[in-house]
Amino acid sequence: QIVSPGHFIPAGRQALLEKLSFVVPVYNSENTVGLVADRIAAMVEALQTPYDYEVILINDGSSDGSYAVCRETAKKNAHVTALDFSRNFGQANAIMAGFRKVKGDYVVCLDDDLQTPPEEVPLLLDKLIDGGFDLVYGHYAHKKHSFFRNFGSRVNAFMQTTMLDKPKSIATSSFFIARRFVVDEVARYDKPFPYIPGLCLQVTRNVGNVVVRHDPRTVGRSGYTFRKLMRLWL
Repeated sequence: QIVSPGHFIPAGRQALLEKLSFVVPVYNSENTVGLVADRIAAMVEALQTPYDYEVILINDGSSDGSYAVCRETAKKNAHVTALDFSRNFGQANAIMAGFRKVKGDYVVCLDDDLQTPPEEVPLLLDKLIDGGFDLVYGHYAHKKHSFFRNFGSRVNAFMQTTMLDKPKSIATSSFFIARRFVVDEVARYDKPFPYIPGLCLQVTRNVGNVVVRHDPRTVGRSGYTFRKLMRLWL
């Protein structure tokens, strides 16, 4: 029985599968984005519970060959969709574009540089389902970012708690999973500067954390300069 192009269900497995959607903002990551898609596919196939899946790659005005890699990846894997922005609009807007395209029951957001390993997704999924949460963020025991990136994250967390009434026990990150209704509500926001954690907290306070691995960057360097981080935070 065919669920989606190229995905067959062996005899004895359930006929109707829930679907996982993976949203991956892409910026100057021609050397890693193809590996991200490949590792997502391998991770889904290894899950004990069978799931259909889709991967949405959003090229955010990259200046390298990232979009060409996204297109080739989509040609090789029918589960992958490649979107291309006319210029750089920022990570949050790329996520919003992905949110407006997803078809899955559960939506996972992860980075294009393999610092958020796809193999950690089962931890997020199990926490969401077993814990009855609407949204689960990956919490890094040890972040492999620079000092000023980590300092900025701490300042941001303080502002989230004081301005958005975020529970102090919850740590937000760019690696998370949400139920579809949360994503649908967030995607209704139509202003130019979306703040994804704030929009999610407007939809639900049924939020959990799970400790995940955060790998060091092995290729290239972050596209966030100190100036860009300050503009983003403001």
